[in-house]
This record gives sequence, C-alpha cells and structure tokens, in this order.
Amino acid sequence: MGKKGKFILIFGLIFILFISGIIVFKNREDRINQANKEIEQLVEMKEYDKLRTLFMDYEKMNKNFGLTEEECVEIKSYFYMLQMYKEKDYDMVYSISTNLKAEKCWIFKNDVEIFVKEFLESKEGIEERKKIEDREKLAQEIKNLRKEMGNWGREHISEIGPYIGMPESLISKTMLGYQDKTENISFEYREDIYIYEKHYIWKDDKENEICKVIVGQEEYEYEPVVKEVEFLGSNWEKKLLYNGEDENLKKEFTIGIYTGKLYEESNHGGYDNIKTDVELIEEYIDEYDVYEYSDADEFYYDHKDDFEGYEDAEGYYEDAWSLIDENTEYLIR
Repeated sequence: MGKKGKFILIFGLIFILFISGIIVFKNREDRINQANKEIEQLVEMKEYDKLRTLFMDYEKMNKNFGLTEEECVEIKSYFYMLQMYKEKDYDMVYSISTNLKAEKCWIFKNDVEIFVKEFLESKEGIEERKKIEDREKLAQEIKNLRKEMGNWGREHISEIGPYIGMPESLISKTMLGYQDKTENISFEYREDIYIYEKHYIWKDDKENEICKVIVGQEEYEYEPVVKEVEFLGSNWEKKLLYNGEDENLKKEFTIGIYTGKLYEESNHGGYDNIKTDVELIEEYIDEYDVYEYSDADEFYYDHKDDFEGYEDAEGYYEDAWSLIDENTEYLIR
C-alpha cells in the first residue's frame, strides 16, 4: 500500500472514531435529557416518594450526572422532607430541615434553602421549635429530679417503700427489708425491652404478696434501676415527690409509703409479725378509742400527754382512719 493509501486509511479511522464519539456523546446527552425530563415531571407532580427511589440508584445518578453517593443521600432527604410536609408531619420536617446540607443537594440547592427558611419562619416551624425546646427542658428537669430523688431516697430509705428510679442496690434497705422472692429474667436487647430484668416480691405472714417490683436495665444505662412498682396491700399510698403539673414527671417520681402499722417491732430491733388490717383496727380501739373522735384536734386535746406533739397525734389519727376507709365492712359505731 502506498503512502496515499495509508493516509486515506488513517483519515478514515479518525473520521470513524470522531463520528462514533459524536454518537456516544449524543446518546449520553439524550439519556441525560431524558433523566432530567423525568425528574422535572416528578417534581411538577409532587411525586416525592418516586423521586427518592430515583436517587437511590447511586450508580445511575453518578453515570448520568456525576453525583456522589453523599449527594444522592442529601437529595433523598430533601424529597423525604417535602413528602413529610405534604403529609403534615411537621415534627419530621423540622428534624430534617435543621440537619440538611443544602450545598450537597445539586441543582436543588436554592430550592432547599428557600423551603427551609420559609418553613422555620412559619407558624408550624415555630411551633415545632417550641416543642423541641420544651422537650429539652423537660429532659433536663427529669435529670435534675432524678438526682434530687436519689439524694432524698438515700436519706429516707428506711422510711419508704421501693420507688421508680431507685438503684437495685438500695432495694433491700427500704422499710420492707429483704424480699421474700426474686425471679430473674435475662434476654438479649430488643427495642423497648430491658437487657436485664429481675422481679422482687415481698409477702406477709400469710404468704400474700404485698409488693412487687420490676428492676430493669436498658442498653445505655449504667446500672439496673426500679422500672415498675406495684403495691398490693390495702394500706399502701402513692406519694408524688414532684409537685408540678406534668404527668410524665409524676409517673417518674412516685414512691410507696405504708400508712398503717405494717410491722410489729421485736425486742431485737427487727420486724416480725405482719398484722392484718382488722387486727390493727382492734389495736387502735383498745389503745385510745381513736374512732370515737370526729377530728384530729379533738383527739389531740384529750391525749396531749400521750404524744410528743400535735403532728404526732394527727399522724396516729389519720393512720387509724385510713384503715377504716379501706375496710368499710368493719365500721365502728
């Protein structure tokens, strides 16, 4: 082949490669245009779930638009936020809007910035911010109250029953003393389930359960604490150490106190026979005829020498009548 022939061959190959390049470029351009058109249509129709699915194909998005996986994730979050707004789930919208990286959202950067600004300044956005602030305030209040409760409980441990939030190590130091029965339950962590659980049960002299406590430990907690308390006797009352109006806090800081004479003290300082309510009522009758009085003042003035002061007499009077309230069949004439 002569020089002329070689030249023609080389030129022909270059021309073919050039044409092929144009075809490949045109095909890629058509593919990108088609993908863009699909995105525009879905945006116009507010089909945000379908848009999220589209951007889950990281390889395709990278091939068509050169997007990284991180960018696709942010774009998906943007469309999820729009879907939640469409469904009026403003709590989720607020959560996403405060964490979304607009600069990573490709051609939607300006749209993200405008939407987030308008939402955060809207009535719904302001309300959600207030909810977040209230939750944070409540969480801090609970934390402070737990600390206060722990200090209070250690000082008064022998005067009260087990309470929610009490460390497991303190249970045997309450007025109930050592439990009569325990049940261990162990299992792997699952959502909303303790990784450790133990049941404490106290009984009276007739083997009737008077108190049941569930101790649990969640995955993030340092030690097991009392999660639930069930007082089964008729003379238990639940006292709230938190005097505020929030029901969640009230549930957190409820303790159990026995209002009658649960135990008869023995000579060696321990606690022996547990008395029935009827036996306690008869004791109150025999001792001071407390049920003959219609109020604590009258009772105190007749028995000043028997008590250290008015509060002591009033406590005795109220304990006695609390038994009657729980045992209506045993009415005093």
